[in-house]
Amino acid sequence: MTYTKNKMIDLHIHSMISDGSDSVEKIIELAISNNCKAIALSDHDTVQGCEQAKNYGEKLGLEVITACEINAQWENKSVHILGYFFQPIQNGLLEYLKTIQATRHERNLMTLEKLQEIGIKIDFDQLYEQAKGAIIGKPHIAAILMQQNKVSSIQQAFDLYLARGKIAYIDRNSPDVSQVIEVINQSGGVAVFAHPLRSNIEKSELEQILIKMSHLGLGGVECYYSSYSQSLREELAEITSRTGLVPTGGSDYHGSYKPKLQIGIGYGDLEVPNIVLDRLKQICL
Repeated sequence: MTYTKNKMIDLHIHSMISDGSDSVEKIIELAISNNCKAIALSDHDTVQGCEQAKNYGEKLGLEVITACEINAQWENKSVHILGYFFQPIQNGLLEYLKTIQATRHERNLMTLEKLQEIGIKIDFDQLYEQAKGAIIGKPHIAAILMQQNKVSSIQQAFDLYLARGKIAYIDRNSPDVSQVIEVINQSGGVAVFAHPLRSNIEKSELEQILIKMSHLGLGGVECYYSSYSQSLREELAEITSRTGLVPTGGSDYHGSYKPKLQIGIGYGDLEVPNIVLDRLKQICL
């Protein structure tokens, strides 16, 4: 697929409020410069930047959707669920996110302990400073590893230390998928399974998993994803449609923490169909 000048949508973007490098204002400006008509600010475990993003987007003519990305467990697998269009103050969602943030904090401390066991010392105060008071994530740890010349890139930090199976990887005590989907739906939103093939799930088992998740109230699946090939995006969209779910998509933009990845177009060939947004909105009616 070649990139067109049609107005774009991007339903998966992270700011410096969680584990991205860019401010909310910069993300809005980049989205407009990349010809986006709508985006979702989907920071991990927080909606702190959503109101600011919506207000600034409205001022500049960009639709910004309230969103969040939440870690969850599915049959001993770690998965990510995106929530869209919810009302954070309804049904205790904000309090729910605070409990999830606490598990993230515990994971971060354990990661630092693992690194110290192999002679790499990172103080939590140093990590907090790196994150500038935002929700701390593994990219912040990776950035400090770069500063200490332990690695040459963010990706290498994950490859050597932070990715699943590596010495400093720690599983989070995450809630069950059913619970996450329920709290999103009860808050007036729609739940979407993010980048499903990054969750230690084989493509051959995906359809049956989606059928089970649909019975729990899942609304969509992120099929149009930056690191997927065009053929894989189309195959995932077909599988998703067979289960009655909405094929969605986004870049998973993290600013400088994911070099060369751009809002709206991913690595240059991403194009999320505009109809996705309308279908998600219809679920919330």
